[in-house]
Amino acid sequence: ELTSEDLIIQREEKPGLVAASDSGVTVALATEITPDLAREGFAREFVSKIQNLRKEKQFDVADRIEVAYEVPAEYLDAMSQFKDYISGEILAVKLAPGTGDTELELNGVAIKVKVDKAK
Repeated sequence: ELTSEDLIIQREEKPGLVAASDSGVTVALATEITPDLAREGFAREFVSKIQNLRKEKQFDVADRIEVAYEVPAEYLDAMSQFKDYISGEILAVKLAPGTGDTELELNGVAIKVKVDKAK
């Protein structure tokens, strides 16, 4: 006959999940970075870096800009897929591959950008 003293109950998370329980409620989050999430993360980090660059250059918050970028080939899809989102967030009237003059690092990825006020 088994009793509760004979049992050891422990919770193990499945790979790719993080879970927490409190007051009888358990929440689990998938932590796997899919290719789609990686591309979206790259685009969001690009926006953040360009916004910081706008501040450094003392652009007015409403200034429209033109952005040329050099990114590794594996990130060209992300730039294309999220072009409208990026352009809207950074107020870019032009966002295209080109020659950059400022080096940035996005989540460990080296890129170059050129940011100018729109003409």
